[in-house]
Amino acid sequence: MISADNLKEDSQKQELWPSAIMLCVLVLISYAMIYCGFFLSYVGGGKLRLAITGLLYKKLNSISLTSLHEFQIGKVINLIANDLNDIDYGVIFIPTLLLCPYMMILGAGIMWGYFGYSSLVGLVACVVFLFAQIYVSGKTEGPRGEYKLLTDDRVKFTNEIIENIRLIKMYAWEKPFREKLEKLREKEVKTFKRIVFYDVLGRKLSSVGAYSSILLMCIFISSLKMEFYLLIKSMRRW
Repeated sequence: MISADNLKEDSQKQELWPSAIMLCVLVLISYAMIYCGFFLSYVGGGKLRLAITGLLYKKLNSISLTSLHEFQIGKVINLIANDLNDIDYGVIFIPTLLLCPYMMILGAGIMWGYFGYSSLVGLVACVVFLFAQIYVSGKTEGPRGEYKLLTDDRVKFTNEIIENIRLIKMYAWEKPFREKLEKLREKEVKTFKRIVFYDVLGRKLSSVGAYSSILLMCIFISSLKMEFYLLIKSMRRW
């Protein structure tokens, strides 16, 4: 709507100002709701994880631990809390997962009203990016399982060092034990970096997918208009 010719007329300026203000308000509300939703999801996942840990602690505290060879409750919580990290990753994406189909249908309906058949190009591109994101997210399953095992090994090895610290000091075994612990930590950090890499790549595909779909749709519309213009021009020459 906005062009050099439009801005010459005062009546169209008055029409554009309310539309521009309304657009800014809607964008601000959209960003506020998105970040508020992510914040509430993270808070909900953290509370859920703490609740499960608390219930587990009460359960273990109320039973006899002689069958566990005097295995302390703190060690059990420390080991199991590693597996509860999945709650933080899973809960925050539940609202997005539920709203995604409805948002795609609503967006396709709106774009159809403006662009007609050309909107199918954007919809297909959006679906392609969605499957690409699912594929990239699936690549994190292997590193996540490996990361849990490495964390469990490191925690158990650390507990053994603490329990036998006098023996280690007596025979001056600090250096080999420290080197082994550092190797476990290095493996854990490398695995965590792989998880973060695929996670960031999946998030970027999600954010870039919508803009790329709109760009492809606009390129398709422009190419159709150019072909139609050249066809009309060649017909006039003929």
